[in-house]
Amino acid sequence: MTTEPATGQTTARPRGPARLVAVLAALGLLGSLLMALSHAGIVVPGLAALGPQGQVIAPVAAGFAAGTLAFAAVAVAAWAQRPWAWPLALVINALALVSAAFPWRGTLSTAAIAVTGVALIVLLSPAGRRSLLGARDGRA
Repeated sequence: MTTEPATGQTTARPRGPARLVAVLAALGLLGSLLMALSHAGIVVPGLAALGPQGQVIAPVAAGFAAGTLAFAAVAVAAWAQRPWAWPLALVINALALVSAAFPWRGTLSTAAIAVTGVALIVLLSPAGRRSLLGARDGRA
């Protein structure tokens, strides 16, 4: 939350690192959703050539659906600057990075590693920690 200097009113728009974590989580949400749909047998243009090409792989689709929900929780929590957003984002991004790296599947894995890697760097920075953990007690 930020306070507008001119009016003194609090706005719901987060500052710097918290906003970046929320945006990166939204990208993770979008990527996970597209991969869940793709592995559910829905042909997603652009992904069909890289993924299961219309095959249904239910366990993988379920995993990506869970990732979609997890990234949604991170995006909402980071945008609202909840103190529990920091540990949640840290765990979800670490799991996503490891899941993208092993087994590595090429371009899509590289994109997921880049997004989650940047999110982890931001979360582990002093400013990233302060923007989420210090948001409730005025230290941010």
